[in-house]
Amino acid sequence: MNRLHQATRVQVVKALVEGNSIRATVRTTGAAKNTVTKLLVELGQACSEY
Repeated sequence: MNRLHQATRVQVVKALVEGNSIRATVRTTGAAKNTVTKLLVELGQACSEY
């Protein structure tokens, strides 16, 4: 299983927090749509646990 570099993960999270759509985030970061979606779910779970 491939993992995004931490810098790319940070870019994705920043873009989503700024209000970009998933599709726009995919275009700007180069990450796959499914990868962005999975990262968003992981982020939600981490926030919920916090």
